[in-house]
Amino acid sequence: MIGKKGRDRRKIYTLSSMKEVVITLSTVDIVTDAYMVVLYYSRGLDIQGNIMVAMLSVNMTIQLFAVIVVYKKKGWRRLLREILLTVCYLRPFVDAHRVNNRETSREGGESEGGQR
Repeated sequence: MIGKKGRDRRKIYTLSSMKEVVITLSTVDIVTDAYMVVLYYSRGLDIQGNIMVAMLSVNMTIQLFAVIVVYKKKGWRRLLREILLTVCYLRPFVDAHRVNNRETSREGGESEGGQR
């Protein structure tokens, strides 16, 4: 049918492809940060290495504070799990998985309330 509405057009980006891009960029960012710290120290640029470690430490502290604020009422096991995910730099993977599962349940016709 010619002249279909915007809702009937094929989407260029799917949730799955966006998830893969986010995971890839987050992983590359973590790896390059670690590589730069090692490179700075190996070349004798201790001040720059210390600044990079301080930046990463401040970033991690802010993330941990946010996790504690968000998950403090969910119980200590859930809080501990979320803290470990953050410290191990697994948060982008888990968040992408959570978003994908939520969207999958909605695409299947089931809402979170169990009604269609």
